[in-house]
Amino acid sequence: MEARNENNPSRPRTLWTLMVASFVSTLPITATSLFVAPIAAELQTTAAMVGGLRGLGGVAALLVGFALAPLIDRVPRAPTVSGGLVLIAIASLLVTVGQLPGLITFYLLFGMTRAALAPTLQAASADRLDGPAAGRAATAMGSAQNLSGVLAGPLLAIPALLAGWQGAFVAMCAATAGLGLLCALVLDWRRPAGVARAGYRAAFRIVAQAPGALPLLAASSLRSCAQFALVTFLATFFAEQFGTSTALVAWVWFLGAGACCLVNLLVGRVANPAPGQDADGWRSPTRLLLAGSWVMAVFAPLVFVSPTVALAISVTVAFAVGLGASQAALDSVLVRRYVEVRGAVMGLNAAGVNVGMIGGASVAGASLSVGGFPGLAVMLFALTTVAAIVMHLALRSADVDTMREVPMPA
Repeated sequence: MEARNENNPSRPRTLWTLMVASFVSTLPITATSLFVAPIAAELQTTAAMVGGLRGLGGVAALLVGFALAPLIDRVPRAPTVSGGLVLIAIASLLVTVGQLPGLITFYLLFGMTRAALAPTLQAASADRLDGPAAGRAATAMGSAQNLSGVLAGPLLAIPALLAGWQGAFVAMCAATAGLGLLCALVLDWRRPAGVARAGYRAAFRIVAQAPGALPLLAASSLRSCAQFALVTFLATFFAEQFGTSTALVAWVWFLGAGACCLVNLLVGRVANPAPGQDADGWRSPTRLLLAGSWVMAVFAPLVFVSPTVALAISVTVAFAVGLGASQAALDSVLVRRYVEVRGAVMGLNAAGVNVGMIGGASVAGASLSVGGFPGLAVMLFALTTVAAIVMHLALRSADVDTMREVPMPA
């Protein structure tokens, strides 16, 4: 079955609103990385302290995301999305207070809010859709989020030049608050249709019984762990091994983020073709997921053993390509295979990403202290290889194009 309501005239307006919400709601956390130095100076602390506090948001997102995952499909999309955007606007304003408690509250509030908002946006984009149409909609949310990381610098530079880093956060506050009002007007205030009306514990049980669901979510956590482990020490590697400038490191970051964003968008379209187009063969989301996972397994460890700057940059971009393909393909598989529990599955997947964000940096730091950059490379190879193998085994449990429903409670 293809889209149930893809030709609804309001669908494009709703999808674009959700994409903008995904884009804008990611900007504040990126801004804390961009303005880490002036924020630290304002708070009279170190950049390491400002960056380290980000882990608080990860812990909050993990706990809240896991707790709220079964409830995402039981609440209308409009209040969840609009309320989440308003909370992010408030969190953005708290940073400008210039006090450490304000920054801590920002990280906690942002982490908790995004834990519910991100999976809700993906689930809402696929509402009333099935098959490739649902996959295209869900991957569009991920593409918008990745694009936010690429364009955050240029976009926030304008208000920062006019009113300092505080001006950038005030601008984000205004944008997210206004977008929250728009979402309240555009999105549906009724409970989502076509999803399981299961209780809190029953929703967890349904996901656990769905063929391949838990292994896919576990593999997603491992992939996220490898991603954040690599990103955490990428700049350090380039600086210590090659003595590169900050400008070159920023350029590598831009190339990697841009490649990930572009491939994410392309794979989202290729793996979920329009009606009448062939979706079999190499274009199937399952095959693209496996291909992206193995690309990550090959190139992730090579980053930290590259003998030259040119090779290190090339390998980093190749890893980003695999990451973008894997993210888009996995989103497609999850929303197409587990229709009745999309919200719960996407919520648990988001919680798994937070597990990777928290654990990735810790595992990477331990590997680096024990074996240096070669030790970090070995750890990345182990994580990505296990993730690829687990995904392969999980995808054998049921075919994405034939698996339409998960076991429902009696």
